[in-house]
Amino acid sequence: MNIKYYADIYKKSLKADKTAATIEGYSRTLDLYMKSNDELTTASILAWRTNQSERVGITSINLYCQHLMYFCRFIKAMDKDFEMPDFSIIMPDKRKVSKAKRKPYEHVLTCEQVIELLNSYKPTRCHNDTWPRNKAILTVFLTASCRNQELASIRPCDLDYANGRVFLVNTKGGEERYAAFPKTAQKSVEAYMQSGYRPANLRDTDPLFVVVEEDGSWKPFDRVVMSALVERLVRKITGEKDIRSHALRHASASFMLTNGVPIDVVQQALGHANIANTTIYAKRLTNNQQSVGSIFDSAVGA
Repeated sequence: MNIKYYADIYKKSLKADKTAATIEGYSRTLDLYMKSNDELTTASILAWRTNQSERVGITSINLYCQHLMYFCRFIKAMDKDFEMPDFSIIMPDKRKVSKAKRKPYEHVLTCEQVIELLNSYKPTRCHNDTWPRNKAILTVFLTASCRNQELASIRPCDLDYANGRVFLVNTKGGEERYAAFPKTAQKSVEAYMQSGYRPANLRDTDPLFVVVEEDGSWKPFDRVVMSALVERLVRKITGEKDIRSHALRHASASFMLTNGVPIDVVQQALGHANIANTTIYAKRLTNNQQSVGSIFDSAVGA
């Protein structure tokens, strides 16, 4: 069976009712699987799952297996002769997955380290041409409390300097929203735009943050590249290892709550539909009415 043939059709079919972030997640799982497999059987998926377990946690394994299960169901609908793998064996133990999801997130970045990132200067062995972009990426991640795909989708036309907010698309669940864009983030973005790194021929409707190749061509960030970039920058600036892009969202929430931003305001900043998700981050709450933007601006004296 030609897995790639079905994978190409499946990815195209997802565009009918899935968000861009969801399509990217499904596609990444399929591409990762097809790197080392050319068949879809119970044995081959179990072997692949075992191999992946050495790299990622059980919640990610559960998500990978779900993606493969949906893909196999799609193939079965097209080819009745396809033997459906036994996902009752393949899927991880539900109790272990549930326990892992309930585990509270460990705030690996302190408030002092968040301030260090916001006030950071170019680390050694960081290229002069890419630093303004990288500093802007770190700053917007922290101040907008956004997800990886949300930040990668920001365009210059989404930036509202007058009202200190940025319009986020490609959000989880497809609910577009506004996030904080305080003066400290505005200054970083302006420095990046004035640096000349972003090609002058790009429009305001093209991605704000891009990767420029040696030949002058450009491409938008994907999740893997963005996360690896953040990990490298945070390690160079703070010394903390294995802090990837999504961890900055957690650090941002913890920073706001610790500095007195009301939990309902933090819920809105994070785009959580349920405040129960926001309480995961709660360490210390007060009734201080300071805004999200001023909290980050005060950290850098903006």
